[in-house]
Parts: sequence; structure tokens; C-alpha cells
Amino acid sequence: MEDVEVNVRGVAQVKTCINTVRELPNGIINETITRGNAVELKGTKLKIAGDSPDNGIKLINSANGEVISIPPERMVTNFPKNIVFILPESVEPGNYQLEITTQYSNASTNTKQSRTYRLSSIVKVV
Repeated sequence: MEDVEVNVRGVAQVKTCINTVRELPNGIINETITRGNAVELKGTKLKIAGDSPDNGIKLINSANGEVISIPPERMVTNFPKNIVFILPESVEPGNYQLEITTQYSNASTNTKQSRTYRLSSIVKVV
């Protein structure tokens, strides 16, 4: 048996990541979301926290680049692994990129600067 040396270089950083976008109550995942319905985001370090005005959930229209911010009062839950918000009925139907900006780091700490994560797939608003 050969000698094996293991060097621990520290803990890997886990960044903000959206794994799934699910429309409630019908459960459609990573496809469409309906105006006026609840939308659940699951992932890591999602919680919207910090004092930067940039923090929050945004939808970016793929056709014209229009940015729609989801107002904080539309958020039902705001946890590190799960956010639920109500999609405003005023959002125009179309293809969007979903983006989260936050300063959340862990239960007791926020980062000094905001971090933004943009979902790589397109979400269709109907």
C-alpha cells in the first residue's frame, strides 16, 4: 500500500446558487411561472439580507433588457435555502432571466459588498 498525504487547505466557499424555480401550487419546475402565483426558489445562500439598495430579486426581460424588481412586500419567505415570493400580475409575459442580489453570508454575518447570482436558464412568464 502506498503512502498517501492529505493537505487540508481550508473550507470551500459556497456561493449563492439557485437550484430550482418552482411555481406554486402546480409544482412546475424550471419552466414557466404565472403572474399572480407564488414562486419558490431553492438553492444555497439565497436569503436576501444586508442594507444595499441593490439587494433583492430581479427579473430581466430577455427581449428588451427591462429589469423588474420584486418588491420586498411580495416575499412570503426569505430563508438561506428557500425563498417564496408572489409574482406581480403587472409583469409582462415573456422570457426572463432571474437574478438574486444579497449580502447574506451565514446566520450571523453579512458580506460588506453585495453578490449577484443569475440563473443560467430562461424562465417563461405566462
